[in-house]
Amino acid sequence: MTDRSKLLMVAYDFPPCLSAGVHRTLKFAQHLPAHGWDPVVITTTASAYERRDDSISPPAEIEVHRARSFDASRRLAIAGRYLRITCTPDRYSSWYPFAVRAGRAAIRKRTPAAIYSSFPIFTAHMVAGSLARQFGLPWIADFRDPAPEHYEPGFKELRLASRVDRMTVEQANVLIFATKRMRALYLDRYPSCDPSKAVVIENGYDEDRLLDISRAGRSPGANFDILHSGQIYPRGRDITALLEAWAHGPSHTPDGRLIRLLLRGTRRGEDHEKPLDERIAHLRLQDRVLLLPPCDYVQALEEMRNADALMIVQGRLFDFQIPGKAYDYAATDRPIITLGGPNGATAELMTSMESSVVGDCDHPTSIVAALRELIELKPTRRDITGLSRLERTVELASVLEQFKPAAGSHSA
Repeated sequence: MTDRSKLLMVAYDFPPCLSAGVHRTLKFAQHLPAHGWDPVVITTTASAYERRDDSISPPAEIEVHRARSFDASRRLAIAGRYLRITCTPDRYSSWYPFAVRAGRAAIRKRTPAAIYSSFPIFTAHMVAGSLARQFGLPWIADFRDPAPEHYEPGFKELRLASRVDRMTVEQANVLIFATKRMRALYLDRYPSCDPSKAVVIENGYDEDRLLDISRAGRSPGANFDILHSGQIYPRGRDITALLEAWAHGPSHTPDGRLIRLLLRGTRRGEDHEKPLDERIAHLRLQDRVLLLPPCDYVQALEEMRNADALMIVQGRLFDFQIPGKAYDYAATDRPIITLGGPNGATAELMTSMESSVVGDCDHPTSIVAALRELIELKPTRRDITGLSRLERTVELASVLEQFKPAAGSHSA
């Protein structure tokens, strides 16, 4: 029988939160028991989430403790505006005292062998760091994304956030990064950091759901639908050049189907230069660019499988990151168009994929060329060996192995 240990997992984003960040932590928690680790999760209450996804939930055997919090950008806003200091180091700092209290109780009751925390919520690292210091436990800090101070101009104004980032790098026993470029970024920014404690565990696709729905063929519909699943927003995912390309590029496929762009999960009033629906109307693209409301994760995966092609928009601001949906896209076998910085981590990954094209997100001519190439591609059965979240959990379990107590020195 496998010797078992407890792992305290501190994660603000957890079911039923509707967020792309949920799935990395959830799948780690789901698969770790097969490797001798029983998760004890500290998260927040369901009512704290602005958007919920009730199609996913943690397995019943996972112990979950919910500590209350609120989003300061909503709770403390007046006429839609709020002071930045109320969102320091992030919008969820109200969670800190309650999560620490819940973590202390869980540690005293369950005696975990280690603590894991999930970023980009700074408060999660603050909670984990506090608990690790108080109880002398090893701490594994997972960076799904780098701290914004490393790529977003002006972020250093939030000095507490910068201090939390540095504290995490200095005090955590292991730093996990979702891309090689992110690891290199941090080692360059913090030259005193021991490279041996900085490891890479990428995101992955959801093998539990995608393998059941992704690899069957589909008949062409009346339109050629290109799906972008997830939010579009001004900084990092600006679609100004994309819309211009859509207005001047090919409108139909060689076999006569109308080429449509489906923006799933983007708010109609999202402000770039002006609300998206106004810009779309100005370019007379109402029949070719559709703004669709958010949907739950299960529906999103099914929609990926049913699209003619899939789109990633990952601007230069996010050159160090790869969105989790890139891996789900790869597992659907649909043709993929990636619009991003040509030297970014996402472009590098997708260039290695079959039936995939890359264009420069800031240049309409590059986007039009990539679009022309995309509509000629055929679905292909990609080699996705090693890309599942189950296989990523094996990598995490290997990292955790060094923290397993000697047999008989901890409670089961």
